[in-house]
Amino acid sequence: MSEEKKATGLFAYLKDVSAFLRDVLLTVIVAICLIHPTSIRTFLKESGLSKLGAFGVTVELQEEKAKVAEAQKEVTSKVFAAAPTPPDEPPPEALNMPVDQDFKQAILTAERVAPQILPTAGWVFLGRVNKEKSQWAEGASATTTASWPVNPNDVITVKDDVYVRAITSEKWHSNAPVASVSKVGDKLTVVELQYSPAKIGGFYVWAKVALQ
Repeated sequence: MSEEKKATGLFAYLKDVSAFLRDVLLTVIVAICLIHPTSIRTFLKESGLSKLGAFGVTVELQEEKAKVAEAQKEVTSKVFAAAPTPPDEPPPEALNMPVDQDFKQAILTAERVAPQILPTAGWVFLGRVNKEKSQWAEGASATTTASWPVNPNDVITVKDDVYVRAITSEKWHSNAPVASVSKVGDKLTVVELQYSPAKIGGFYVWAKVALQ
């Protein structure tokens, strides 16, 4: 047998084996889709994919939205129960209370699989300044690495995990529900600043921020 015929025969054999393995793989994948659709859905969500066109499997954003909404409701209830809400009392963010880890994980998951359902802006507690608004108050812990003053259009870095409060009609942001979490190292663009008098002196500072 000539070398050319041997090469042709080997190529044909490899082509047949490749086609067979492809058919087996497709059969296995289809079987998994039929037998374990939940596993496929979980894989798609964790990988950030919304569709697997070959099998028509679609991950609905509504399911993730419902999970985040429930997490927001639960953490807001915990936050309100953990600290007083009068505007001159320190909000939970001023008490160095760690953010709820279950809520943080829910937000991290949503950022991976459905970032479009998360808020793009909100109110963040920055810290407490003295009565002259000239510097951070002595002994107060800010949630940002920024030195005072902080101004609109500044980009600030988050120093500690901090809740993002929803934009609502509430007069005091400490009474607004929790919408998300800004994590250590996150960059926030300041849009607006608001102050509320602190019973212990000075003013609490809240910033409306664009979440990057």
